[in-house]
Amino acid sequence: MGGCVSRQSGECDGAVDFDCAPMPQPLAASGQASSNRLNSEPELHQRLEQQIALFRQSNSSQQLCQSRPRSSNTTPVPLIVSHNNNNNSSSSSRASSLKKLHQVSSNGLQQLAQCQQQQQQQSTRIVAKFDYSARTEDEITFCAGDVMYLINAVDPVWWYVEHRTTRSCGYAPVDLLAKGNSLDSKCWFAGPLARKEAERLLLSAENPSGTFMIRESSTVHASYSLSVLDKPLDGQDTVKHYRIRQLDNCAGFFITRKAQFSSMQELVEYYSCQAGGLCCRLTSACPRQTPVVADLSYRTRGDMWEIPRQQIKLVEQLGSGQFGEVWSGLFNEAQEVAVKMLKGGGMSRAEFLKEARIMKRLRHPKLVQLFAVCTEGDPVYIVTELMSGGSLLNHLRKFKPHQLEFSALVDILGQVASGMQYLEAEKFIHRDLAARNILVGERNCVKVADFGLSRAIGDYDGGEYMAQQGAKFPIKWTSPEAALLGRFTIKSDVWSFGIVIYEVVTYGQMPYPGMSNTETLQELETGYRMPRPANCSEELYDIMLNCWDETPEERPTFAHLAQYFEDFFPSTDSGYRATAEVVVVVLVVRAQAELRAVSGQRYQPEGVGGNAADVCRGSSKKAEPGAGESWAVKPVFQVIAGMAAAVTCWVDGRVDNAAIRVEKSAVT
Repeated sequence: MGGCVSRQSGECDGAVDFDCAPMPQPLAASGQASSNRLNSEPELHQRLEQQIALFRQSNSSQQLCQSRPRSSNTTPVPLIVSHNNNNNSSSSSRASSLKKLHQVSSNGLQQLAQCQQQQQQQSTRIVAKFDYSARTEDEITFCAGDVMYLINAVDPVWWYVEHRTTRSCGYAPVDLLAKGNSLDSKCWFAGPLARKEAERLLLSAENPSGTFMIRESSTVHASYSLSVLDKPLDGQDTVKHYRIRQLDNCAGFFITRKAQFSSMQELVEYYSCQAGGLCCRLTSACPRQTPVVADLSYRTRGDMWEIPRQQIKLVEQLGSGQFGEVWSGLFNEAQEVAVKMLKGGGMSRAEFLKEARIMKRLRHPKLVQLFAVCTEGDPVYIVTELMSGGSLLNHLRKFKPHQLEFSALVDILGQVASGMQYLEAEKFIHRDLAARNILVGERNCVKVADFGLSRAIGDYDGGEYMAQQGAKFPIKWTSPEAALLGRFTIKSDVWSFGIVIYEVVTYGQMPYPGMSNTETLQELETGYRMPRPANCSEELYDIMLNCWDETPEERPTFAHLAQYFEDFFPSTDSGYRATAEVVVVVLVVRAQAELRAVSGQRYQPEGVGGNAADVCRGSSKKAEPGAGESWAVKPVFQVIAGMAAAVTCWVDGRVDNAAIRVEKSAVT
């Protein structure tokens, strides 16, 4: 079993199995906390209250008896505290009983306090899903798998927590944490994730066969799928998807009804020991991609994103462009960032801050995140997340034609379309969409960058941006209505996306090769469109032509394009995989049909009930035909039964006789 799913090892590749985690030591409780804790243990609290009430009743009755003459016909009221005729002895006994009762009550309250403290820690216990290094003194450092206790969750993005081991306190990004023993705390749970994104992560070269994840549907609530990497020795690596279904009473989960589990953890452990009908046994959890923290630090959360220039250290120049230079840098010597230094004269600080505030609220996995700005002094800094792979243009030019799989190119386009779909929904115009402004990160992840920078130097209203006279545009990426009339809309971004498709399928070639900017505009006015590149399918070229439609309103939306690339390739599993036992049954039924179709010809399997799986072992015995019978179709049955048996052997290396047994009467 892989380390992630081994209960024996007690480890979980960066997550914690809380079923085995020790309970923390209770902290001292205040009086108010004790009062609250009583409410969590109603039975014990009720018993203590009953004891106290009885004692008060007995004490009151005793005083009443002493103050009133007792009639000879009156039976004394029985008391909890026994006493004799000696008043001193009776008082001493009552005092002793009172002391003992208070001691019992005190011990009970202490136990309640301890129990409630443990329950509070259990309910507020959180686990770190990823490593994090504190960037300011307000924050806390932790490693994946560390356990902490939630102290304050008022801020939806930053929680104030206490580390269980170090007892240090500080703010931590919510996106890196999971509550208690929740599903999100498991190292194999990927959360809401699209199928294509799951396949991209699983198909990384370093992942072994059996690497898996459980993901939640990005469209259907509480719907889960198991995605498994299959690496056959004589075939192409593929990802198989299995629907995880819930029992009718929501009391468990199953992929096939013959194996039902009360929890996802049990399901993972079961299929980690045996394939059980899957394409292969689960081996290790797919490494999760560390999410980008929404803010550069706790102090830059929300609108507090102006930072002192001294907190940024420039490390290496990465490039330069129309608006300035791009550097890699460090924030507080802890966090790697990218720094774009804007050239002066393009805008006032007030204008830039107004536009940058809009940019900062744009948050999407396929957009490079804007963290902070430095506007006090020159040049103005824009601080963003750092993408290790550089620009997509340079990345593509590293490869020779056909060196990258066509599916990888389509995946890149799908990621770009997803990011642009978000900008489209936010009514945001990019205005400079090109491969040079798309950045590459780890595991072939790409993100749209520089969104809004071009727009930040002008006015934007009503879904249309009118460029100022004399403004410069990248002509070969700009739509005709934008280049000739200065009118920019989201549809002009769609035109640019068509050019990006050309760049991707040609591995970074210049659009309109051999033409100047002036010639390009002249040709476009006559209706010219670039011909289909050699490494481009007809289907993909049709999309390019749709993006280059002369009428902006006729161009597709980014929502349509994102869905198009999501569904570009037929799924390798035609939806969700059936388990192997279903495949075996289908094969056997087909075998029966084939045999029935041969009139007057039968094949007698071994014994009374004949086991088709014996063919897999090579131990099948051929019976002799009886009088007047011809079994000329023995090879037919052998081939079909062998197919069924081979599937069974492929499932998990053992034969499930019940699944593929063929009775004598079924093949006559």
